[in-house]
Amino acid sequence: MILRGILDRSLGSIVCVRGFAKMEDLERVSEVNKNYQRDIIVSHKKDIVEFLKTSDYKYFPEITLSYTLNDQVDNAKLSSTLGEILDVTSKKKNRITFSKSTMGFRGKLDSRNRDKLETVTIHIDETELLKGWKPFHRIDGNHRLAAVNEISDAGIKNLPIPFCLILLSGGVNDEKFESVIFHNINSKSEHLTSEENLKALFNNTYFTDEELNKNFSWAYVKARHLLDKLDFTFLESIRNVFKNPLNNEQWQIRTVAVKALEFLKSKKLISKGVSISLLLFHITAVNSIYKSEAVLIESNDDNLFIAFLYYSFKEINGTTQVSAFKNWIILNEIYKIKINNAEGVIEIFDKVLEKKIRIFMAMPYYSSTTVDKYNHVLQIAIDQVIASNRHLNLSKYPIMRERGASMDIVQNLLNNITNCEIFVVDITGNNLNVFFEYGFAHSLNKKIIVVKKHNDSTRVPFDVEHNLRLKYKGAKDLETLLIERIRQTLIQLGFVIKEPDDIV
Repeated sequence: MILRGILDRSLGSIVCVRGFAKMEDLERVSEVNKNYQRDIIVSHKKDIVEFLKTSDYKYFPEITLSYTLNDQVDNAKLSSTLGEILDVTSKKKNRITFSKSTMGFRGKLDSRNRDKLETVTIHIDETELLKGWKPFHRIDGNHRLAAVNEISDAGIKNLPIPFCLILLSGGVNDEKFESVIFHNINSKSEHLTSEENLKALFNNTYFTDEELNKNFSWAYVKARHLLDKLDFTFLESIRNVFKNPLNNEQWQIRTVAVKALEFLKSKKLISKGVSISLLLFHITAVNSIYKSEAVLIESNDDNLFIAFLYYSFKEINGTTQVSAFKNWIILNEIYKIKINNAEGVIEIFDKVLEKKIRIFMAMPYYSSTTVDKYNHVLQIAIDQVIASNRHLNLSKYPIMRERGASMDIVQNLLNNITNCEIFVVDITGNNLNVFFEYGFAHSLNKKIIVVKKHNDSTRVPFDVEHNLRLKYKGAKDLETLLIERIRQTLIQLGFVIKEPDDIV
């Protein structure tokens, strides 16, 4: 294989060979340095493959590679002679051989203040490449080159793209230098979907809907049509989301719209046929949620807005999760954190929704029949709450159903109290065992519901005399009381709880 390019020093110091080569060839001769390169993002590679296959405007910025000169492998070294760049010997190596040529320009200096142009030809042994040898490191362009392996069309694989090969001397700091360049390239670049880039793409004069769809995606088309309908006179509460966080005078409407629709598309919550009116409906719904919370109105976090939009679209058992998400965001002050991506906060909240909510109830031992009745009443209360809140994973620990040695029963009891989210206690008769469990739960800051028979005249101990106590007359009364208090406690824990009449 042969690569050719122009030889010079970048910024007066770093020796580079710049040229053009087939994408497939650059893939064959290079590999990542896993000490600093990130793993391949499959979705990003897939996007590049689709771009290469369908886009009418194919262009790649140059691939940046590096090669450490080695006199055991090649015939070149960085020159120490003033005015020279690369010293090349005439001896041919079996792996890589460098050769130089010079083109002069009489009396005419170029912008570098030079009157000659040096080129380099690099011969790479094909036999070694077939064995899997890859002499160059990929500093920038790993996803672009990795995409080549997913394409069968030889015409695309053989398309020429620009490359820059940095030549290193083999010093101890070579790898450190590579990692610094990798960091600078990736940390100092702007995201492709900046407002300035999208402004040109969304220009109807330049691109038709068909061209946008073909070269980018239908989400771009929907975003362009959505922009014509967004009126922040009526969407006042979310206007900060569409402003540039670094400059409140600048809008980033296109950027947020594309980002949001691409995300909803990736989650299969919208399809190509989604109507603009449906998109506006959900955006308006999120605006209403923001309007109810001053801290959300102040937020300019577009990823938080996209997460709200996600839950507005997502429905489970006829109820939406967006209100529960809002409660969680407010209760835990998530709005104070800069969210790096909507995916992350959604994954965390989905785990919260999946969390088991367990109820433990402590009561005096009246009789086996009474204990059975209490178990039945608590289960009915739980079933009633779940009936209108199907997303809840709500259950109870059976009351007084432990088996085994006394020490095992006590330890199991304490474990259940530790692991429960809601602690219900019947303090009728001031039972010592019940108060022991009550005190343990209190020490763990559990959410506690205190009940007592209405005709119990036993005086409550001073330490808990001022705590809220709910009196009940019988099983049905206790059932009604528990349903209401469990609902209220779940709300305190950050869940949105619907009453039966709220179900649509």
